[in-house]
Amino acid sequence: MRHNVLPGNGAFARAPRREPPIYRIPLFWMLLGPPAIRVSASVDRSGLSSLSGDQDMWNYLRILWWLFFGFIALVGLVRNRVALRHMIGRVGYLPWAVALFLIALYAASFASTVPLFCIANVTMMVMLVAASTDLAVRIFAGEISTTRCLKALLWIAVGLLAFVGAMYLMYPHLRVASWYGLRLRGESFAYVPILGLVCVFVGGHFAIASVGWARVRYLLTVCFGLYWLYLAQTRSSYLCFAAAAAVLVWYHLGRGGNRMALAALLVALCGGVSTVALMYGNSSRVTWYVDSMYNRFVVRDYWAMRDASVHQRNLATLNGRTEAASVLMEGILDRPLGYGYIGGVRAYMSQPHVMDKLPDEAFIGAHNGYLEVLAGGGVLALLGYSGILIWLLFASRSRVNVESKVVQALLLMVMVEGFFESELAYPFHQTPVILWFAAAMIMAAKARDAAARNVQQPSHSSHRTRVGVVGHVNA
Repeated sequence: MRHNVLPGNGAFARAPRREPPIYRIPLFWMLLGPPAIRVSASVDRSGLSSLSGDQDMWNYLRILWWLFFGFIALVGLVRNRVALRHMIGRVGYLPWAVALFLIALYAASFASTVPLFCIANVTMMVMLVAASTDLAVRIFAGEISTTRCLKALLWIAVGLLAFVGAMYLMYPHLRVASWYGLRLRGESFAYVPILGLVCVFVGGHFAIASVGWARVRYLLTVCFGLYWLYLAQTRSSYLCFAAAAAVLVWYHLGRGGNRMALAALLVALCGGVSTVALMYGNSSRVTWYVDSMYNRFVVRDYWAMRDASVHQRNLATLNGRTEAASVLMEGILDRPLGYGYIGGVRAYMSQPHVMDKLPDEAFIGAHNGYLEVLAGGGVLALLGYSGILIWLLFASRSRVNVESKVVQALLLMVMVEGFFESELAYPFHQTPVILWFAAAMIMAAKARDAAARNVQQPSHSSHRTRVGVVGHVNA
């Protein structure tokens, strides 16, 4: 039986007749939970609220959850150690970048003012990397197909969004209200923007690939995801959407040879934007609609709508993000080797003399995942992390299978979000889990390509060895 693997065929394209159930894959359990529910919605969001008080029980649950499923992943890696060895040998410098990243995080965390919290966070990241590697090895060895993995990711995202909706319906006081309506980001349960984007792009992929009622079902998941993006009102998700859409549109229309359709789409978009721009100010109805959408989805602040100077300041500072980033950069220059992963950054940003410089007390982080990694683990951690991301981008760029382009879109959207939100740095969040899910798919694809090329080489001196490798990995 041959599955639609990522990226193609060859000696490593065969899978067993019966794939293991998804519940045996530790990485999907990490995507599933556990949620970070506050016992009381009225608890003050101080800088250390994620380190003390009513969050303690959820921090302990998170650690136990990650340790449990990370241990299962490590057991799986030991069981598949032969395939792991052959896969690691075919992914270039990636293992060294990962090792540098994790070692630098540990080194900075041991020297932190809150070492226990920091070491716990790094350990959770180690377990996440182990779970990602476990999934990559399973795909590399032909144990599970990428189609199955993408479908599991999609339905887990749908289920988590349904859970968030049910919780908000049962407990309305947990909703975050704004002057222009409710913003349902879902951070206490599951992160709505990223999960909505998963529904849109993975659901869209399977809608295109399916026929009949299956296509209708996947189209409904796309609509479901778009609805949650509307509810979230998160500006960074619009940029993530644009980046991921650009990858898939270019693959299907540009690189796919249908460049006339791509040109027609671009002309239609430019024409639509130009028409609205021309009518704005000349049509009261168009002006009202545009202003309402701008206030609801972009401004989202009562005083910014009433005061032009506040509005200008919010735009210039990305609602305080650049100010928070500059404050954290001052701290990074004082301690280039890091304050300790996540917990150390929170402890530093929560000091009274630091909080006095921040726009408000909600900015206990930089709202930038890359700065959080730099501040937490230091320059070496950021160097290793950058090496990981650069490798993933280049490795995914050369893939031609449509599923690989969906994975590349997922990778790109979480990387774009990292410039505007801190979630990418949190080891227990859905955003880094999706990042490492994409990494697993790309690692397996790269290793399988390299293995297939080695098998196809006509060298007689190593023919016996290569046949042995193929047989051993596929066993």
